[in-house]
Amino acid sequence: MQSVRQLVLMTLVVLFAVLPARGAATSATGSAPVLVYERYGDLLASTVDGSRTVRITATKLCECEAALSSDGRFVTYVRARSVRAGVLRGGDGVWTMRIDGSARRRLTSNRTDRGPVWSADHRTIYFERDLPPACPSGCVPCSGLFRIGSDGRGFRRLDPRIALGHEFAAAPAPDAWHLAYVAWTGCEGGTTDGGVRIRHLTRSGSPIGTPIDFFFGGDPAWSPDSRRLALIAGPTFENGGLAIMNRDGSDRRLIVPRKVNVIHPMWSPDGQWLMFASDGDLVVVRPDGSKRKRVMRTPSVAETPVGWLTRLP
Repeated sequence: MQSVRQLVLMTLVVLFAVLPARGAATSATGSAPVLVYERYGDLLASTVDGSRTVRITATKLCECEAALSSDGRFVTYVRARSVRAGVLRGGDGVWTMRIDGSARRRLTSNRTDRGPVWSADHRTIYFERDLPPACPSGCVPCSGLFRIGSDGRGFRRLDPRIALGHEFAAAPAPDAWHLAYVAWTGCEGGTTDGGVRIRHLTRSGSPIGTPIDFFFGGDPAWSPDSRRLALIAGPTFENGGLAIMNRDGSDRRLIVPRKVNVIHPMWSPDGQWLMFASDGDLVVVRPDGSKRKRVMRTPSVAETPVGWLTRLP
């Protein structure tokens, strides 16, 4: 997971550098956008041109898998003793804090909690947690998506009626009315099958209605208008690759074939481009599949992306 997010970091940096995009984060003075990132367990913020850097945290623990609220005022993260090869060691639950590092608050205390993300209205945090029973060493335990209010209230599993399996990679839509994630059936070392699942949400962020399943993809990413999803399609959909579709599943199109290794697709702020990493390359493509081009080769970096700000905290 860490290496994937490193690739996304570089993709975003390059996209802002080479592609004009309406709505891109810029400061009030028109200067370069500010990138928030993890480095060896601490959070920092730097202008993209590297001229200024602010350290947000400096602790002996790791502020890992951090995510910014959409207004850039708050951070949610998992506090852990360390992280190795993308695996948390000594997890200490989901936390929140202000972007300047103040007002830290512990929301959960389960050592398996990971991958927290904010809802569009900043009131809810979704995250993944292992589910009982524990399984022997070497197998993969079941996992489910949970939600908790940013005030620490309202903790619950997203939908306890769902059969045991794996739920992960939560992606709340910008419109606050939809949630996409990956759902697999089976766990504890058994066979798995699944793909992207979409849930309709109430105003409070609870799922309603029947899940909409698309058993051919993973790694969902919403367009800025919440009308389309980009995802990595499996071989059952025209042999797989980078695909986009409307949120009701209509107008499915494969825009990048499977022979191109696609990692973590993401939309540009204006919805005019999709970006992804591929075998060390950073690639951009139009949503209709045109103008695909490599913009640079990814160097080895120690930073892991968190998000963008309009100015230094």
